[in-house]
Amino acid sequence: MRYNFELYSFYSDAESMKQCIKAGVDGIVVDWEVADKRHRQSLFNTQINRHDLSTLKSAASTYHGTIICRVNGGDLISQNEISSAITHGATDILVPMVKNLSQIEQVLRYINGQARCLIMIETIEAIKISAQIGSLPIDGVYVGLNDLAIARNSRNIFVPIVDGTLDEIKSNIPMRLGVAGLTHPAFGSPIPSHLLVNELRRLECDFTFLRRSFYRDASQLGIASTISAIRRSLEEHTQFDKTKSEIFKKLVSEIVTPMI
Repeated sequence: MRYNFELYSFYSDAESMKQCIKAGVDGIVVDWEVADKRHRQSLFNTQINRHDLSTLKSAASTYHGTIICRVNGGDLISQNEISSAITHGATDILVPMVKNLSQIEQVLRYINGQARCLIMIETIEAIKISAQIGSLPIDGVYVGLNDLAIARNSRNIFVPIVDGTLDEIKSNIPMRLGVAGLTHPAFGSPIPSHLLVNELRRLECDFTFLRRSFYRDASQLGIASTISAIRRSLEEHTQFDKTKSEIFKKLVSEIVTPMI
């Protein structure tokens, strides 16, 4: 049975995007989230993109499939920003730092049916209202492990996968669910990517992002071969392996991780 799992690659540069598209990714992510991000993540080893309108235009002029634009979220949600993203090619609006239902309802009004709406659960407040989020007419949810770790004052981003947090969110979310980021199954540090694939299968997730760790390893192995290896690993995990899951839990209990 095929595991229909979607891979969305973050925009890096025009040539890398073309290679990702040729290799069969399911979409491209353009990242406009900058407000408060440097301050919020100042002590953490995270990635802060510097995409702008020209980045989105470049992606849309080359690729006519799914283009996800992450806008500024929380109290900085902007109708002008969302409208501009849709006008210039975004098919999906990804909203970070959600803390209450009114913010999501505001985004849905601004989108007005012109694009799909994806919500990030990466705050303690959003976890508490995940059941209500799941009742709204959105198209998917992505759990942001980096900012969730910051909110919890934790240096281990993988804890929510093993402590029941992701299981709770999954039970409350009937639409598509994404989490984490994958790279070549033989790589990944401090958690091997093939073990993370197994957890995504256990949670019955639907998509993930390819970003910093993916591009780091693809620079050595090649984008096409790395994506092909990830696809093979996903196909091999049509059912999750309980033994691998126990190994994953043990590793998580032993490590303090950097941000991915």
